[in-house]
Amino acid sequence: MAASVASLKKIDESRFALGGTLDFDSVPGILTESARVFPRSGNYSVDLAAVDSANSALMALLIEWQAQAGKHGQTLSIEHVPEHIVRLAGVCKAESVIGL
Repeated sequence: MAASVASLKKIDESRFALGGTLDFDSVPGILTESARVFPRSGNYSVDLAAVDSANSALMALLIEWQAQAGKHGQTLSIEHVPEHIVRLAGVCKAESVIGL
């Protein structure tokens, strides 16, 4: 079975959905896309409910997104983080860094 392609979809001006397989191959493209579509001001959220599989590259992406939001005085809410990423963040003591 082929892995699903990673995608970042804009739901509205302040809500986005991330889905598919998030790994070391797909995350750089998602980071590039997010820089293009995320708002430059105001708060926003990303829903991860459609993530099929992910590794630590997703956690790195979430850390970078939170850093960029903070740099611009924004709040980024992350919703429906896969449980294994929540556990990994706990092991790394990074829960607050990724907004859990």
